[in-house]
Amino acid sequence: MKSKETVPAVVPGLLPSTEVVDYGNHAGEGMDVGMSEMLIPFIGLLQAQSEELDPSKSKYIKGAAQGMIVNRATRELASTMNLVAAVRTRTYEEWVPREKGGGHVGTHLPESEVVVAAIAKAKAGSTEKYPKLFTTGGNHLVETFSLFCIDLNEKLEPRGFVIVPFSSSKIGAYKGYRTIIGQMKGGVPLFGFVATLSVVDAKNAKGSFKNFKLLPLTGDAASSRIPPTHPAFQAAVSLKEALEAGTAKADYGTAADEATEAESEDGQF
Repeated sequence: MKSKETVPAVVPGLLPSTEVVDYGNHAGEGMDVGMSEMLIPFIGLLQAQSEELDPSKSKYIKGAAQGMIVNRATRELASTMNLVAAVRTRTYEEWVPREKGGGHVGTHLPESEVVVAAIAKAKAGSTEKYPKLFTTGGNHLVETFSLFCIDLNEKLEPRGFVIVPFSSSKIGAYKGYRTIIGQMKGGVPLFGFVATLSVVDAKNAKGSFKNFKLLPLTGDAASSRIPPTHPAFQAAVSLKEALEAGTAKADYGTAADEATEAESEDGQF
């Protein structure tokens, strides 16, 4: 992820951020925590209503602007990201409405009783193609496709794990990418491709907003593949195994209800 934040000032007694130091026999001590302590942060797309743009909010980030991609844990800002997707999930995320304070409540599978009941109630009481879903307690249910990814630097080297959520109008970006790579033959896994996440302008009946665009790195699936020996491929396999074992988890403390930040008509059941 390419940061656009200003370089932190040097504090007396602390090392400059660009200085490399040899720690000798103490190199790496205490850092080998393993995947069991891994909480994976969410990536977000800043909209006009995002708190990161409001100087009065605690989440404000200096230099942030609508249309920037943000790592909600490190607060890094970027216009594009190179990624290798390791795992895809489809869930319904439960959110407290913003007017009631907001916040993530829980995660529901599509076949859960909560989701099935909410869809049935929405279809029975609305003429909209994709009506909003609510729990019996009045919380929002937002269909979300999430990609658990390896974040790559400009040299396509792994630099961390992130989650890219696709909800509401963003779902189309995810499905478009899956259509492209799904046409590849030869049994290439999801994590056999390098993708680029960028931002585009979008419009609907409610106005203009920013949306994700996800494509193979070169624009072509075949030439965006990586071999099993590539560090990013191996990192993706490790992440997939940790998620399946339950030793790595999503950090919902870094998640945001982006469906309410950029309202659209493109939700779906």
